[in-house]
Amino acid sequence: MKKEGILNKKIIYIWLTKLKISNSIKLKILEKIGGVERLYNSSLDDLIYFNFNNVLISKILNKDIKKNLDKEYQYMLENNIDIIGIEDEFYPKKFKEISDKPIAFYIRGNKKILNMNSVGIIGSRNALRDSLSVAKRLSYEISKMDINIISGLARGIDKFAHLGALENKNGKTIAVLGAGIDNDSIYPYENKRVFERILENDGAIISEYPLKTKPYSYNFPYRNRIISAISDAVVVVEASKKSGSLITVDYALEQGKDVYVCKSKNMDSKNFEGNKILIEQGAKIIDGLF
Repeated sequence: MKKEGILNKKIIYIWLTKLKISNSIKLKILEKIGGVERLYNSSLDDLIYFNFNNVLISKILNKDIKKNLDKEYQYMLENNIDIIGIEDEFYPKKFKEISDKPIAFYIRGNKKILNMNSVGIIGSRNALRDSLSVAKRLSYEISKMDINIISGLARGIDKFAHLGALENKNGKTIAVLGAGIDNDSIYPYENKRVFERILENDGAIISEYPLKTKPYSYNFPYRNRIISAISDAVVVVEASKKSGSLITVDYALEQGKDVYVCKSKNMDSKNFEGNKILIEQGAKIIDGLF
């Protein structure tokens, strides 16, 4: 009976991630209605009682979303994919500290490292070769101090940040994706081997997006709040003026995290306009790596 209860809760979390409602609204709904199981089992009368508008009620009661959830959970079990929800004992303490905490997230790999000391290393997808080298070396040195490396598995700085941790035999790294974490949704696909090595090295892959979610461009800026949330500090290696890394920095500052920025011999390049902006705004400088 206990096993069945756990199964049902996991299915509810899957359902929650599929609801076409923003995460912030879901949080407000749960607070008002009193928990995920009560929401899942709510009737039309219940939702009217709580004064939800017709659009929300329609989305919550959409029967199509509840179809085949047990099959999807079975697929997850067969592929070593788990889901951790906001009421789960494994839900990271770091997530609880942010206002827009994920309702639930999918995970492959090591759950235990989610609450360990971590540093986010971020930067441009089209970074200079020197910057890629710096990201890799910095990640390697930090991981030797038993600190996890957090990044987004994107091309460029993200990829080399993960690789630096993986060069350390005991290094652990967590990739936060803006798409599904199933094998068919790996993005970019050229980083498939890095994805696999992270799991082989006892790291973790996480995403709040349902399985089979495509890498829509609007997922990534919002994903960045999770990169900063699970990091104790964030390091920007290379960022242009319009870099998504600056979005991550904004989240990090909002969450009260320390922000560091690398100073390069190429600071006059457009590639480092974001770095210069952050330095002018008072970010802590890391020098001597280039």
